[in-house]
Amino acid sequence: MYVPATFGASVVLMVLCMLCWGSWANAFSLTRGKYRFELFYWDYAVGVLLGVLALAALLAPGSAVFHGTMDPTKAGWGVLSGVVFSIGNVLLVAAISLTGMAVAFPVCCGLALLIGVGLSWCIEPAVPAAPMAIGAALILLSMIMDAAAYRANNSRRGLLEPRHCNRNCGRRFHGRLSSLPAKGNRWGRSA
Repeated sequence: MYVPATFGASVVLMVLCMLCWGSWANAFSLTRGKYRFELFYWDYAVGVLLGVLALAALLAPGSAVFHGTMDPTKAGWGVLSGVVFSIGNVLLVAAISLTGMAVAFPVCCGLALLIGVGLSWCIEPAVPAAPMAIGAALILLSMIMDAAAYRANNSRRGLLEPRHCNRNCGRRFHGRLSSLPAKGNRWGRSA
């Protein structure tokens, strides 16, 4: 992993990241309908992975990855969580192509948030249960209202894809937490 040493390098990397945010949508618009929406995402994700590996080799040759000091178990959890997250994103993109962004994104990401936060809280209850339950209920209510508004105007055709997407995206949180080094959080418990 490359960690910028100066404030200027951090700003340059933030601007570069901001410019890359829209690169997937812009590159998809250049295909002019030659690719299916979700398959283009898969190809783009593989290209980004190869690009990141090339940048890691160029920018961080002295890192733990290249010297063998990285914990393989934590690296494996990190890679596995990235794979599961990418599969969830492919399913999200398929749901967007079926129902549109206004329905698929809130339903998929809301359920992924509920599953991820709930699973993390069950593993390590680091926050009080009452605020967590209130927030989860509000998220669930907003998802139900979004799906009901879609169902009032359309068929049920596209509401099945977000269900599969959120399972994969929600499970990613546990894998991502397992890949992080143990350290104390603001409530004094180790993560």
